[in-house]
Amino acid sequence: MQALAHLAEWQRPQAGMFIWLKLSGVEDVDEVASELVQANVMVLPGKLAHCQGADAAYPCPYIRLSFANASEAQIAEGMQRLGNVLRKHEHLHLEEVTVVPSDQH
Repeated sequence: MQALAHLAEWQRPQAGMFIWLKLSGVEDVDEVASELVQANVMVLPGKLAHCQGADAAYPCPYIRLSFANASEAQIAEGMQRLGNVLRKHEHLHLEEVTVVPSDQH
């Protein structure tokens, strides 16, 4: 999971077939949903399991990943793809924050 260092928070599961991640710098998973699909990364948005439901008024930065039927190589590839999407999102977000409107020069 080194591909996600500084991009997500998680706790190593003790059992089961899922892991929950909190995406850093992502207020709501919808911000990166289309990029995840394009990168062939399937996740369950956390809001689908949230007590508030999938209400847009409650942004949710969590995702659930399943590793039940995946090989170690597939897991590593998926984490790399997820990391690439999150790095791209982080980079684009930083560009938005640092852009100064031309009328303020």
